[in-house]
Amino acid sequence: DGVARSVWLREGPPGQAWDHMALALYRTGAGDVGLTSSNGDSGDRPWQHLPDDSSSDWVAENRLIVPFPQTRVRHFPLVDVVAGLVPPEEFRNRHVLVGSTAPGVGNAFATPVGDRDALMPEVDVVAAALQSLLEQRYVQPASSRTNALVNALPAVGAGLALAFLSTGAALAGLAALAVATL
Repeated sequence: DGVARSVWLREGPPGQAWDHMALALYRTGAGDVGLTSSNGDSGDRPWQHLPDDSSSDWVAENRLIVPFPQTRVRHFPLVDVVAGLVPPEEFRNRHVLVGSTAPGVGNAFATPVGDRDALMPEVDVVAAALQSLLEQRYVQPASSRTNALVNALPAVGAGLALAFLSTGAALAGLAALAVATL
């Protein structure tokens, strides 16, 4: 659907994968997050791991589904920072990312938060991934069994309502089921 929901924490040519900017920044202050190499086991970490395919020209490892915050990070115009108009306290004990946020300048992505037509600047996507690592707040995909169960229950409920209830009661039951599913 074209919506950015995740980042790869390590990407690059085989044998030369680089850390994602968020991971590199995280490691400057907090240390290791327990990533695995292409031959290792990720244990209980929430990273999705793809096996190394040495025939590929590109390797992507340790997918992080980003829990995008509902509020945007603070932005300061670079010209104001250079001119001394932003107090130094705004930056003390914080990670500072410099990037383009103006529409039409730099990369921007559709994300699950905010207006569907508004794109999030790439620097904000990196900030959201970094915040996820710093807070150790991760999104785990549902297991195949849970996904199948959640998708099958409304269909089974609808079938049972149509089979065993009167037309009016079945219609009311289907409406209630539709509201409950949302």
